[in-house]
Amino acid sequence: MELPPTASIVIPAYNAANFVQEAIRSAQEQTLKDVEIIVVDDCSTDATWDIVQAAAARDPRILPLRRTRRGGPSAACNDGFDRASGRWIALLD
Repeated sequence: MELPPTASIVIPAYNAANFVQEAIRSAQEQTLKDVEIIVVDDCSTDATWDIVQAAAARDPRILPLRRTRRGGPSAACNDGFDRASGRWIALLD
């Protein structure tokens, strides 16, 4: 049985194609490496989802989630919090 990560980093994203890779990279480069990075796409209409999926293919710590309906920042955060399995949760907004 695999132990849960120490921390979960939740990144809500909506039409963030210009910034989401930088946010993911920031989470990846933290001192603490025992993390899961949960990126929640809130029904973006740009390339956000493609960028998140590509990042997840390169780093198993990245967990992409895509909402089926636009819910706004709070809903995206809540979905990420529900999926988080770390002892601590950090929001990168």
